[in-house]
Amino acid sequence: IGLIRRGRLVALRDLDEIRRDMPRRVVVDFAAAVNGHLPALDGVTLVTRGADSWTLDVRGPLGPLVESMRDLPVRDLHVEPFGLEHYVRQFYSGEETP
Repeated sequence: IGLIRRGRLVALRDLDEIRRDMPRRVVVDFAAAVNGHLPALDGVTLVTRGADSWTLDVRGPLGPLVESMRDLPVRDLHVEPFGLEHYVRQFYSGEETP
């Protein structure tokens, strides 16, 4: 996939590379309030935290995250599917539209 911005090629990558490198949005719902802190994990960024839910951006495999929550009252885990528009948007954000 090639992306052109202002007449210049700014990215040339295949879809597998993009999928591997882009974070996935993960929402974790808990059955009860969780007062603990999110364990420090490579590739995991806390976006928002409520008493009974976390929203995270995760790069890489989900296994370490799931393992780190083994003692927490996880009710549900939702992983938003990869969207190519998120990748493309990072190259065009902040640009004025004609």
